[in-house]
Amino acid sequence: MDALLAVVLWYSNNNASRLDQDNETPLSIVKLAYNILNPKVNTVADLCSGIGTFLTFTALQNDKCSLYGMDINTQSKAISEIRLSLFTNKVEIEQGSVLDISKDKKFDRIFCNYPWNIRTKYLSSNNRQIIDINELIPETRKITTSDWYFILNVVEHLSDDGKAIVLTTNEITWNGGMNKKIRERFIKMGFLEAAIALPQNMFSHTLVSSSMLVLSKNNFESIRFIDASEFATVRRKNKFSDEAIQTIANMLKIDGKFSKQVSITEIANMDYAVNPSRYLQTEIKVKDGVPFGKIIKKLLEALKLEHLF
Repeated sequence: MDALLAVVLWYSNNNASRLDQDNETPLSIVKLAYNILNPKVNTVADLCSGIGTFLTFTALQNDKCSLYGMDINTQSKAISEIRLSLFTNKVEIEQGSVLDISKDKKFDRIFCNYPWNIRTKYLSSNNRQIIDINELIPETRKITTSDWYFILNVVEHLSDDGKAIVLTTNEITWNGGMNKKIRERFIKMGFLEAAIALPQNMFSHTLVSSSMLVLSKNNFESIRFIDASEFATVRRKNKFSDEAIQTIANMLKIDGKFSKQVSITEIANMDYAVNPSRYLQTEIKVKDGVPFGKIIKKLLEALKLEHLF
């Protein structure tokens, strides 16, 4: 029975189809997200819940939470219902677009590993949340990928004292153009609490560099940046050890080599980039070094003198 239960709960997707892989979040990332969100007696949602890995892990850790999940894929929804039925009856799983969830639904904790880089042309312009998000941040009308719609949708369903985690690509954290303008508005609205750079090669279906965004409300003074890119156990697919998970979670409270609290003013001076590497770069010290600017200045002066003679 133990072996059968393990297969149902944590079966390997190594030989699964691409569709199944896209609907699975690596367990070590789920553990880190749970550690940060730390749900007690809360309403917990997974928007784009896939096969229910995050909700199943939450149900195993805490039987007092009310769970909600939604995914557009019918097969994934069915799998998640089977897994969760083994542990809790305080769960609701729906099939459909998370951009169509009733605006009245609010949650204390939200996890979201949405499908990255989906073109906006594939979204219905009649989705309730798309209309609301376009009014909240008009620049979203001009973007070509839907990432910001999923991120802002999470905020729309977060309770006033809630906390959320969204997994996203690093492009969102530093790209210019409309992304920069949306990030600026997003930060000024106080929605970003922390950004955590994740190691490469964590996901089965992509090698794209990714980040974990910690969202809450009223973050108007500063944002925490953490570089967790070197904390993975290197295997065929990287993962976090339990010790690394605890270390990363602790860095949300303290400054150090891999963690820093940065003022909104400093972030504004960096074009509102929220990639941790921008704020955690170590200055290289060179013995008897000379600033490059001074060398250029001397070269220009020498060229002017040579021209005079």
